[in-house]
Amino acid sequence: SWMCLRDLLAQHSSTCITKPELQCEAQKYGITNEHLGEFCRLFTSFGSILDVRLIDPNSEYVIIKPNEFLIKLNDFFVKESSSTLRGVITHKELSTFENDCEKKVFMNILCSAGFAAIVPKTAIVNDTIIPSPAFYIPSVRTDTLKLNCTRGSIKLVLGMESSPMNVPIKITDYLLRKFNDSQLILTASPNQFMIEIKILEESLKIEITSHCDVIEIVSHGKEKYGVVYKNVCQRIARFCNK
Repeated sequence: SWMCLRDLLAQHSSTCITKPELQCEAQKYGITNEHLGEFCRLFTSFGSILDVRLIDPNSEYVIIKPNEFLIKLNDFFVKESSSTLRGVITHKELSTFENDCEKKVFMNILCSAGFAAIVPKTAIVNDTIIPSPAFYIPSVRTDTLKLNCTRGSIKLVLGMESSPMNVPIKITDYLLRKFNDSQLILTASPNQFMIEIKILEESLKIEITSHCDVIEIVSHGKEKYGVVYKNVCQRIARFCNK
């Protein structure tokens, strides 16, 4: 029954389907939800499907045609790298996809995998305000990297199990969601960005730079806004310990 389900998914018209859709197809062959989880883990290990929930438990998507998905992923980075403004792209500007449904699915998967962060409000690039909803995708940027560390900065050393790319993206997404009055400010370097956090009409700029296995955090104005700075660092530490 597992091979019959796999053959059915291979003939499906979509590249990705949701968990409820997969459960509905599995029921046709008498496959229970418990056995469906085993099915997804097994065929993900073969590379014939990719259960995004194994990366992000909150995701509802399963990639049933990984090869087609990778082709679209390559087209996305080729097309969008020449059109984005320092890695920030709005939903309307996604030119790779045919319809809004495909855009939503693809961007949700990129966010789950740590390739993209949702910008819930606005982003500032070259003093230009980018309206929401938008996505921050540093991998499409082609600027020069910032290589030198700042003296006196806080450094997070990543373990072997962490991806150098998705950790700063996850931190960015976390801070933008946790602080209602936060704002993304992009610098010239693709591995560096700022988040301006406002609390009680006071603002603090947190600069985050990715140096492969080290994430550097610098505060602008930490002496004046010590309590806010401590609050932000504690939240980052708790997030990284999860």
